[in-house]
Amino acid sequence: MVSEHIDNVLIEVLRDFTSDWGLDVEISRQTRLVGDLEFDSIDIIQVVVAIEGDLGARNLGFQELLMVDGRYVDDLSIAQIGAFLKARSPRPARPVSSSRPASPAMGADDEVVATW
Repeated sequence: MVSEHIDNVLIEVLRDFTSDWGLDVEISRQTRLVGDLEFDSIDIIQVVVAIEGDLGARNLGFQELLMVDGRYVDDLSIAQIGAFLKARSPRPARPVSSSRPASPAMGADDEVVATW
């Protein structure tokens, strides 16, 4: 399921990112980047790049999440980031019609599958 995959990726990225910071914080969906993990602005940018890399997606429009009314938000929870990403995740692909191939490289029985 896309939702669980995104949550798992977020938590794993943040665990890796903060593993040597010496924080005594259990990372969950309620964890806040600034309030709990003590992120500063450069950390947020670096983790956005890491998230995009792990999800295999670029240009997800993170500026819409990070800014409201022209101002940067004060903090974000993992749940908020997850909801943002889930809203932008590709819809599951339908199988290609067996009446004709979708492309010369695909056979009539091949399926198109979303990668995340």
